[in-house]
Amino acid sequence: GCAVREAKIVLRDINFEFNSARLTFEAQQSLNKVTEGMRGQPTMQLAIEGHTDGKGTDAYNLKLSKSRAEAARIYLIQSGIESDRVQSTSESFSSPPGAQRRARVSSR
Repeated sequence: GCAVREAKIVLRDINFEFNSARLTFEAQQSLNKVTEGMRGQPTMQLAIEGHTDGKGTDAYNLKLSKSRAEAARIYLIQSGIESDRVQSTSESFSSPPGAQRRARVSSR
């Protein structure tokens, strides 16, 4: 088959407990599926973007976004994915519009 060079996948069900970087049970289940997919694609790399809602200051939300992206990254690593295959970043509330308490998983 053909190898995908780059694709962006948005997982809408990667949610966190309110005002926290703690993954919900449903988020863990979704990340387990990501782990399974990555095991089948050993060259796949992910860029995880953390997002928050618009409540709170920009500085607070940026810090929370970073923590959330890193929490998803750590979960994948603890599930057996090599750390060099998973990156984490964060975005402000304004990017993308409407994103609330989610981690975006992008494959590269």
